[in-house]
Amino acid sequence: MIATTVRPRSLVISIICALLIFSLYSFRHTTHTIPMNGYVSTSRSYGPGSANETLGFGAIWVLSEDHHTWRVQGLQKAAELVGLQLTIPTSRHRSDEEVLAHLQGDELGEGQELDTIRATLNYISLLEDFVGTGDETALFLEDDADFGVDIRAQMKLLSQSMTKDRRLERNTNRAADEQQVQVQANSNIATDNSSSEDAMDLHNPYAMDTWDIFWLGHWGMEFAGNYRLVDYTDQYALPWSHLTSDWNNFYASQAAAQTGIEQHQVVVHGTAPLSSYAWAITRSHAEKLVRRLRNERAQTFDLALHMDCKGGVHRCVAPVPEVMHHHKVAGQKSIGYVGNVDDGQHDLDWWRRVHKYTFNIQWSARCNAAGGGEKLGDRWQCLPGKYDKLI
Repeated sequence: MIATTVRPRSLVISIICALLIFSLYSFRHTTHTIPMNGYVSTSRSYGPGSANETLGFGAIWVLSEDHHTWRVQGLQKAAELVGLQLTIPTSRHRSDEEVLAHLQGDELGEGQELDTIRATLNYISLLEDFVGTGDETALFLEDDADFGVDIRAQMKLLSQSMTKDRRLERNTNRAADEQQVQVQANSNIATDNSSSEDAMDLHNPYAMDTWDIFWLGHWGMEFAGNYRLVDYTDQYALPWSHLTSDWNNFYASQAAAQTGIEQHQVVVHGTAPLSSYAWAITRSHAEKLVRRLRNERAQTFDLALHMDCKGGVHRCVAPVPEVMHHHKVAGQKSIGYVGNVDDGQHDLDWWRRVHKYTFNIQWSARCNAAGGGEKLGDRWQCLPGKYDKLI
C-alpha cells in the first residue's frame, strides 16, 4: 500500500519540476521573430560576444524625456526587429534653476540654449546610473538614433577587425622579446594560444583595452594626435560617394584624397568625432567624464566629448563610415534640444504620415520595423532627398 501511494505522488512532483525547468530554459532561449512588412528579424542572442542583444556592451542605454513619442516608439520597434535589448529610463525635465546652478554664474555660450544644457545634465545623470550598475562598458543612444537592419552583422565585422588588430599587436610585442623567443625555440613546445585568445575576445569583443570612448555614430571627425587606421570590409555599408557629412565635409574630402577608398571601411584610432547619438564608454572613463562635465560646467555635451578626444583626455575610436546615425523628421530638432514643446511630441502614427529619413544608412531599422519611407521589394528605405539636411 505504501508503494502504490508514494509512487504517483513522486511522479507528479517529477513532472512538475521537469515542466518548470523546461519553461525556464525556453524563456531564456526564446527566438523573437517579428514579421514586419515582409522582413523577419534576427533571433535574440544571449551571452558574450558582439552579436548579442546588447551588441557586446554591458547594456544599451537610451537618453529620452518621453516614452510616448515617435522617437522612442520607433527605436523600440527597431530594436525588437533586430533583437536588441534597450534600457530606457525617463530623464527628468530640468528646471531653469537647476540649469543656472550648473553654470555657477557662467554666461551662456554663443548660440547656446538652456535646453542644450538640460540635455547635458540628463547625460550626466545617465552616466551616473551606468556607473552604479558595475558594468564595464555601456552603449548610449539618443532616442532619435537609427541603425541598419544588419547592425548585428556589422558589429560582428567591427569586432573581428578590432580583436584581430589587437592580436597582431600582442604578437608583435611577443616577438620583440628575444628572450621569450629563445625560450620557446629551446623548449620545442607549441605556443598556439588561439583558443584562449578566442575565449578572451568573446568577453572583450571590441578590444576594450585599446579605447575609452567608441563612437558608433558621428557626423564626421577630426584626427587627433598620432592617429592610426585599421582597414576592414563591411559589405552592408554604403560606398563613400553616397555618404554625407555637414561637418568639415569629411567624407567628400577623404574620398577625394584617397584612391579606391570606397572598397573598404576603416577603424580610426585617435579621432575626435562630433555628435553624441551613438557612442560607448568604459566605466572608469564614465566616472572621469562626469567629474569633468561638472567641474568645467560643460554646456554642450557632444562638444565637450569632442574636445576631450581631441585633447587626448580619452582614447577615442570610431568606424568610418559610421554604423549608426540619427533619424530625422523634416523640421524637427534632435534630442540635444530636449524641452522644445513643438519638437518630438508626436506618436508613431503621425510619423508614418510625414517625411523622414536617415543619412548614411541604406536599410533603416526604424523604417523597416514601423513601415515607412520607400518600399523596395520586401524592405523599406529612408534615405534623404536632395534638399534634406543632416543636422
